[in-house]
Amino acid sequence: MPNVLIIGGTAEANKIAYHFINNKKYNIIISLAGRTINPKIITPNTRIGGFGGSEGLENFIHTKKIELIVDASHPYATNISRNAIETSKRLRIPIISYIRREWKRSPLDNWIDAKSFEDAIKYLPKISRTFLSLGKQNLDLFSNLKKHWFLIRTIDKIQLDTFKASHRYIYGKGPFTILDELLIMKNNRIDYIITRNSGGDDTYAKMLAARYLKKRVIVIRRPKIVSDNNFYNTKSIVQYINDFN
Repeated sequence: MPNVLIIGGTAEANKIAYHFINNKKYNIIISLAGRTINPKIITPNTRIGGFGGSEGLENFIHTKKIELIVDASHPYATNISRNAIETSKRLRIPIISYIRREWKRSPLDNWIDAKSFEDAIKYLPKISRTFLSLGKQNLDLFSNLKKHWFLIRTIDKIQLDTFKASHRYIYGKGPFTILDELLIMKNNRIDYIITRNSGGDDTYAKMLAARYLKKRVIVIRRPKIVSDNNFYNTKSIVQYINDFN
């Protein structure tokens, strides 16, 4: 029975694992980074927490006798993706990578392409009311922008005691509707949105709402991860695992 490690943290990773819950042909292990409180657990074979870099990942793969790695992590979880690819090469263990397709700009969109989180700040005017839809990892970069007002949304409730700029904080997990996002933007008089190009459907509604309201969206460019075996839908990954060995 091959041991398959799915690096998760996304709805797609759960969808892949769900296909193999009652499948006796494979032993599926899901790894979650542990950044989300009360994550959805698909299988009892779920580990939560970081590996401790590529060395820790290599030790885990040795201990669990992993024969296939499936990287279905978030598009911006670059460290684990790089570690997984490097480890697979060193150990000569196959890896397949799920690549969630990026959102594409419409002629009706008012997008600014930012190279990084730091670069995104350069495109804000001197004063703004900005919707930060970035997750919780990079909020400190905006903390000292005291001439700006921010609407901050994260999946889990977090403490923002040290965030110095004026702000309102909300939390919630997608999928969001266009009506949800329209109301949020109108009620908070939002004129700018800063977001990652995460792709997928769960949070795309804010892009459609911004388009309708003609708001400017600063889109942080997705980091490039070089992988040799990419898949762009979960169905093809499930088929690959079914055919494995």
